[in-house]
Amino acid sequence: MDNLKGLQLSQMNSKPEIRFSVIVPARNEERMIGDCLERLAAMNYPTEKLEVILVDNGSTDRTLEVFQSWANRLNLRVLQRPNVKISALRNLGAEEAKGEGLAFLDADCLVPPDWLRDASTFLSNENEGVIGAHYRIPPDSTWLARSWFDDEHANTAGDTSYVPAGDVLLRKNTFVQIGGFDEKLETNEDYEFCRRARRLGIPLRSYPCLEVIHLGTPQRIGRFYRQQRWHGRHVFKVFVDNLPSLYNARAIFFAIYALLSVFTLVAGIGASIMTSRPQWILGAVGFLLFGPILLAARSTVKRRKFEIFLPLVLLYFLYGMARAACLLPRLDMSQWKSVPVTNQ
Repeated sequence: MDNLKGLQLSQMNSKPEIRFSVIVPARNEERMIGDCLERLAAMNYPTEKLEVILVDNGSTDRTLEVFQSWANRLNLRVLQRPNVKISALRNLGAEEAKGEGLAFLDADCLVPPDWLRDASTFLSNENEGVIGAHYRIPPDSTWLARSWFDDEHANTAGDTSYVPAGDVLLRKNTFVQIGGFDEKLETNEDYEFCRRARRLGIPLRSYPCLEVIHLGTPQRIGRFYRQQRWHGRHVFKVFVDNLPSLYNARAIFFAIYALLSVFTLVAGIGASIMTSRPQWILGAVGFLLFGPILLAARSTVKRRKFEIFLPLVLLYFLYGMARAACLLPRLDMSQWKSVPVTNQ
């Protein structure tokens, strides 16, 4: 696999570049969109083979103004569709795209110089389907991001089960064949999209050369918890809708465990008060922390970074609590509202 990219590049380097449409969904991204466009403008790719489509979800800041300021360096188009989920934004961009290749990119992501050149080479092979890579964190990230995200998904060249929607590249006819993103989903839509592609026999492959830097990587505990709760909103829906395939099973089972552990802690506190025996609380706390400790130990050993064990215990605990909250509608009422899309 290590030589896969080099072998394919050498076999296909004589093929012409694909005309790409880069689709960027956005809402109130004035702080990030300029950096994103700067990297796109600096790519080693012919400008006549590239269009950048901003699909705006009702921005109220300077997002559109900043975007249009790059018109002298990039072929830009703006589409507007307010108050819809991000899947609908991506689908609209794909529908209006003029390119034979689609490149989905989030507004808070930075592409490498050869992002489209490498993608064009890969997609020139008729055996390719959906390609991309998992995000990389910013180089100045905090302990939280380095502990949780940096090696969460190691990008190795070859078959994969999933790539995030903020770094997905494929031919437009392949996108149509898959049926686009599910517009009923606010989150987990990329995982469901990839699963549907696999069911159709369309290959999914990850390539390290396609990695993008995700500027929106949470760097603090509060943002981390909110992101995990937001991401978990439709994880359970995808799980139920795809039974008996057990999509998202591990995430759902851990959320259920975390929820049960909270109930156990409450019961343990009550039992200790009634019986004057602190053992009930100690046992409940032990049950609450057992899962995070087990997962943190597994990740620490796998990554051979023993200094991240304690941070990972905390982060897996927060992850479990966030995903458990998604199973309780009354504790996460926002999942029942039509929430404007942001790139998170």
